[in-house]
Amino acid sequence: MADVAVEHALVSSTHGPAAACARLNAQPGPRVRPPLRRCAVAAVKVAFSMLLLAGCAALNPPDVSREHNYGDVTIGDLHVRAVRPVKASDDRAVGVVATIVNYGPPDVLREVTVTAGNANGLAGTVTPLRAEPNLSIAAGAVIRLGGPGNPRILLPDPQRHLRAGRVATVTLSFRVAGAAAVEAIVEEPAAYLAPFAPPRTNGRAP
Repeated sequence: MADVAVEHALVSSTHGPAAACARLNAQPGPRVRPPLRRCAVAAVKVAFSMLLLAGCAALNPPDVSREHNYGDVTIGDLHVRAVRPVKASDDRAVGVVATIVNYGPPDVLREVTVTAGNANGLAGTVTPLRAEPNLSIAAGAVIRLGGPGNPRILLPDPQRHLRAGRVATVTLSFRVAGAAAVEAIVEEPAAYLAPFAPPRTNGRAP
């Protein structure tokens, strides 16, 4: 009977509720992050996001914002979409294709310049091609530049500064909205863009 009592005592000490609780407390488990620490981490993330947004705002002022990389730019109440420089078939002129949507008061497209390269590359080192269309844009109007029956912006390029497949900087200057620059790829006068190309310098259509 004494041996049975001793065995029962050993079993109770190793398998009883107290021992079970001790084993559970000793087992490693997922750490629960204190609520205060979680708040601190969230605050750091929010502060970092605000710094990023502030940096983007500094690069893109509110009145002139670059959008996705498809030749689009917004300046004031004017939205300029799908800017494309298109070379002539003899490579000695370029036409500017774009759509201008005016959500504000009447305006005038006073000047268009095209320079080879982008703001961090060749732009500014080569004399830009320049045109002065003085094109009136009524309030609420949608103006398409280039193509049959539309106003055309044609710029001679006898030195062939602009090359198809490379980046160019197109700057549009408006009387009311101001000026905005957008980068775009110079296109060849092929496929659907053929009607938008300037005529050859000898007067024959491309």
